[in-house]
Amino acid sequence: MPNQNQNSPGSARAKVGLAVFLVSLLILIVLFAAEVWVGFGDLDQRMQKAISGLPGIGSMLGLAVNFFHCHALTAIKVVFYVGAIIGLAIAARAGREARGVASWLNLPVCRAILALVLVFLLGVVFSAEGAFGIIGTHRDALRQASVFGLLACGMTLVIIGGGIDLGVGSVLALVSVTFSLMSIHWGWQPWVSVPVCLLLGAMCGGLAGTITAGFRIQPFVATLAMMVFARGLAKTISGGTKVSTAVKNPDGTFRYVDVPAVFRFIDSRILDGNLSVVTVIFIVCAVLTWILLARHRWGTHLYAIGGNEEAARLSGVPVTSTKILSYVASGLLAGVAGMCQAAQEQQGDPETGTGYELTAIAIVVIGGTTLTGGRGGIGLTLLGTLTIGYLEKILSINAVPEASRLMLTGVIIVAAVLAQRRKR
Repeated sequence: MPNQNQNSPGSARAKVGLAVFLVSLLILIVLFAAEVWVGFGDLDQRMQKAISGLPGIGSMLGLAVNFFHCHALTAIKVVFYVGAIIGLAIAARAGREARGVASWLNLPVCRAILALVLVFLLGVVFSAEGAFGIIGTHRDALRQASVFGLLACGMTLVIIGGGIDLGVGSVLALVSVTFSLMSIHWGWQPWVSVPVCLLLGAMCGGLAGTITAGFRIQPFVATLAMMVFARGLAKTISGGTKVSTAVKNPDGTFRYVDVPAVFRFIDSRILDGNLSVVTVIFIVCAVLTWILLARHRWGTHLYAIGGNEEAARLSGVPVTSTKILSYVASGLLAGVAGMCQAAQEQQGDPETGTGYELTAIAIVVIGGTTLTGGRGGIGLTLLGTLTIGYLEKILSINAVPEASRLMLTGVIIVAAVLAQRRKR
């Protein structure tokens, strides 16, 4: 039987598809390295001269460049990117038919890695005239993705337990406003303001978890209520305005104060400016979350509840407390994200974090954690964070409007869920 699988038509197609994918991938990497080395403009001119002399291909390339108003180098990279996708699709389809060379493509971790590779290659293709090859672009992508990653780590815990948390974006805004008030306007020390903000986030998550697990209300309804309540509370305590370094005096005038030291520390960089402290905070939180989920009994209980809640209850698993703790952890991480957001913006904005819950869900789903619960992990969420982070940065450097990014996020969520259902 193994020999039949290895020599089957499905196995042969899988090998061909993988070969096409790897060759296209190698060519794109070589083009990207050359672009970084000699510069986008010089390489574009050289490629245009080299191909213009080829019969047929040069004319087709010229038509494509004129029609789409793009550079010749970009058009060439698009061709090989499409080739990589076609090869990968052939290998994935053949891998379902044969248990041979490409069956590993159906593993969640492999799917998450391939999604990251394809998004990274998208940046290679649409490099914004070489901007994607600058180290600062990748550094900023990691920094911007860190806040989303913090929310996604908490969302992963809740989703594995069979729930959902739509309130993380609003909790982030509430903590951001509170942290700014305490640090900027009231002058509280970090050893006081930081624990208070963490407690506030945990309390919001605990309240949503108690409503969900204790009163048996659907997670969607309970966390939707928390989303509205936390957003309204953030606007109430901030007076509906941003909490910035402009402090209002009793007579109606304003005075400006310095940015708090804790803000400057969180927003600083280490390792010669190549790594943001926000990214370090995200990595530390992700590691701690992984330890709880993979090495602690509470994590085992969470997987059991997500797989079959009634069976877990009959097995003696403390379902209610376990689920509540998952929401507490989600709120706590949203609190960490809120403080990081305030430090990066150097203000507390009651409108910040809008739609962040959707991005967090997209990160979790594209990483491979199933929305039905019981399967997934923080490692997959890290891959999803990098994928969405790079996608956001690629769209940003190519000046894609915010509205289009939101629509793309919705498409990604649906596509990832469909891919999971098809795999099962």
